Amino acid sequence: MKLAQFIFLVGALGLTVSCAHKEKMASHDKQKTQVAKVEGKKQEAKKEAQDKTADAYTCLVAGDTRTVTIDKKEKRCEVHYLKNGESEQVAWAESTPNICQEAFQSIRTNIEGRGFKCEDGLNSLKKEEKKPVETAANTK
Repeated sequence: MKLAQFIFLVGALGLTVSCAHKEKMASHDKQKTQVAKVEGKKQEAKKEAQDKTADAYTCLVAGDTRTVTIDKKEKRCEVHYLKNGESEQVAWAESTPNICQEAFQSIRTNIEGRGFKCEDGLNSLKKEEKKPVETAANTK
């Protein structure tokens, strides 16, 4: 009788341990899935930030700043040109987003041709420091 009880208790204990192990494994797998989701969201946010930087540039010459951005939506894109604090939509497209990209690049080429220095990103350029004019008095 005691032998039967002993075998029963060992068997019950064995099932309890094996079931508890499965719960821990399921919990561990769930944690891995959550970590993967968080990492995916971080990567997505990083890519989106890079895309925003790639879809804007700031140009500067003698304290005059121009900013050009592309606003990409699901089925439409717009190019905005900011000059003297006023923004103007200069191009848009609904089914051919390459039109916006071409306008975006064309504006940059034109601005740089007029002596502006352009860099990718919003407000990425600091105002140029005014250099002192060399005169005979300060070149000694």
